[in-house]
Amino acid sequence: MAITEEARFQLFEKLRKALGAEEAATLMEHLPPVGWADVATRRDLDRLEVGLDRLEGRFDRLEATMHATFATKAELEQALRQQTNRYIGWMVASNATLVATVSLIVGLR
Repeated sequence: MAITEEARFQLFEKLRKALGAEEAATLMEHLPPVGWADVATRRDLDRLEVGLDRLEGRFDRLEATMHATFATKAELEQALRQQTNRYIGWMVASNATLVATVSLIVGLR
């Protein structure tokens, strides 16, 4: 059963009459802002922790691979620079081919 804001307000009003305004507010603050089904359980947190541990392990392996492949930061930067230059070269060539093809098609009309 989903708890509506109206139901929460009615509960607060009954608590206020029975306990007083300050005590009712204190008690209401201890209720979750949503239904209990939306509150994370210890098991949910344990599963999240396992997932994060796996992710951390993957990052550790990636870091180890990077260190094994590139001895220094300068080597990594050089490899990235070379890869970027190749990528830009291919993109320029592809765009030039596209422009030439479109120009030919437009010129044939």
